[in-house]
Amino acid sequence: RPFTPVRPDPTMSTTTTYTLHAAPGNFRAFKALIAAEYTSTSVTVAEFDAATIKSLSPTGKAPILEVSSSSSSSSSGGTGTGTTSTIFGSNAIARHLARLRRDSGLMGSNLEEEAEVD
Repeated sequence: RPFTPVRPDPTMSTTTTYTLHAAPGNFRAFKALIAAEYTSTSVTVAEFDAATIKSLSPTGKAPILEVSSSSSSSSSGGTGTGTTSTIFGSNAIARHLARLRRDSGLMGSNLEEEAEVD
C-alpha cells in the first residue's frame, strides 16, 4: 500500500505551551531553561508545589515539563481539542526543548554530531 502523507489542515491552528515544574534554584532545571533560551522557546516556570510534582511525575521528582497542545479550527468558531503530556528528567526535558528548533545546532547538524551529543 503506498504511503500517503497527512497534510496539515489550513483551517486548523495549534498552540503549544510549556510549563516547567521545579523547586526554586533547582540546578537540574537550569539546563532545560538554557535549552529553551537557545531555541527561543517560551517556558513558564510554575510556582513550586510538591503535591503537583508527585502527581505529574512517575518518580515523584522534579523537574517536570508539562506540554499542553491545543488545536482550534477557524471554521468551527475557534473551538477545538487539547492534549497534555509530561516529560520528566532534566536531560530528557533539555533534549526535547533542543529538538524543537533544529537550526539552533544544540543537537548537532548531522547524524555524527547527534551521536556525539547523545
